[in-house]
Amino acid sequence: MADALLDIEKRQREDAELYTAELYVVRDIMGGREAVLRASIAELAPPAWVDLSINELIFPPNTTAAARLELHYRGRDSLDTAGLRATDDPGDLDKWPLPSRPLLPQGYLTLNISQAVGLPSWIAITVPSDSGTVIVDSLSIPADAAEPAYGRVPDGYGLRRLLPAATPSRANAWQDEVTVAVLVGEEAPELSEVFFADISVTSEWRDEIEAEIQLFVFKRGGVRLQPDPVMVVPMPPLGTGEVWSARIRLRIPWSIDRGRHDLVFAVVETATGRRVGETSATIFVDDGEFMPLSINEICAINETVIADGFGEFDDWAEIHNGSDTTIALADHFLTDDPDDEPWKWAFPPGATLAPGGHRIVWLDNDIGQGPYHVSFKLDRNGEELSIVRAEGDSSVVIDRIVFGYQEEDWSFGRYPDAKSSLVPFDLPSPGEVNSEPVLEW
Repeated sequence: MADALLDIEKRQREDAELYTAELYVVRDIMGGREAVLRASIAELAPPAWVDLSINELIFPPNTTAAARLELHYRGRDSLDTAGLRATDDPGDLDKWPLPSRPLLPQGYLTLNISQAVGLPSWIAITVPSDSGTVIVDSLSIPADAAEPAYGRVPDGYGLRRLLPAATPSRANAWQDEVTVAVLVGEEAPELSEVFFADISVTSEWRDEIEAEIQLFVFKRGGVRLQPDPVMVVPMPPLGTGEVWSARIRLRIPWSIDRGRHDLVFAVVETATGRRVGETSATIFVDDGEFMPLSINEICAINETVIADGFGEFDDWAEIHNGSDTTIALADHFLTDDPDDEPWKWAFPPGATLAPGGHRIVWLDNDIGQGPYHVSFKLDRNGEELSIVRAEGDSSVVIDRIVFGYQEEDWSFGRYPDAKSSLVPFDLPSPGEVNSEPVLEW
């Protein structure tokens, strides 16, 4: 307390009697409030029926007969249904009084409705209150719902679904409308974006399904690579029990990320967008301990670092062979748009890169100045640069650097050479081993 009364900006202690008195007043008030709040807990707690939900509507084989309604209770204390109502008429919320029945925590109660339920329909549980009848929970049943049942999965709060079987007074039965099996290789070959997946889809539902496969990719930590699917695979319509199998070629924009990637193959009904089945697979992209051929360093705003043979300070990139064998650069390309223009600039015919070697290429959009002058420039505001290898009519990204805004006469690249970690350099080293960065990225 003595230290609290000392204002270090002044030369002496202040008269703080009023301050200390107020502290004691606040303490006394809070002590009194605790007793009031504890006495009010029961009054402030919500009614038990907030944890009651309509879990399942069970249709009879004869559509003119009465349906059955299953309730599910997720509360902590027992609940009696006396005083509750059921209705299928928004204009009459007190239509069917419910009998007095006990509901235990996580319990179920199945009741007969006094009349048939037409489709589409709406069912609600209500309770009278001083301010009027309150809707506790409701369930909308679509026109295409058919026997045997319609309800929620998971019980009490999940998505509304057509159920394959009626399960009165127990957990709702559910199976995906399709089952999916996928086999992919565990390694992405040579950091390639291209690999293959064998997919088998089996319809388990009683009606024909028109769907497509949407592929989502999740990086380390469960972060989705992009909000939309990275690939959509069309499928033919499938009848009950029919199987569709295919081998698909996957091309995924890994960017510079290495390590584990989770692939989620979701089967989505095309008409409604409902996810009717899914499976997942895991692929491990090289962890970056060693990269045989890489873009080792780039400089997107070169003012004084190094001049080309014409005395011009152009953008440049350094290509590095981190292996112990010579690499032939035939069928290799540089591009800043691997999706739409993968073969933008070809390495010169017969070009090779010696073991441990570094090769500078000038990104000056002036191919007339020599074989290592590239047909495009870099954007200092940020873009990407990729090495692409041609494989027949396909293109495979061997390495890629994605960078943001670049400072003048700084470079961006790998440290140490041929490793996956990317850092900025305040002392660029074109054509040489990358120097230790001052700043950690």
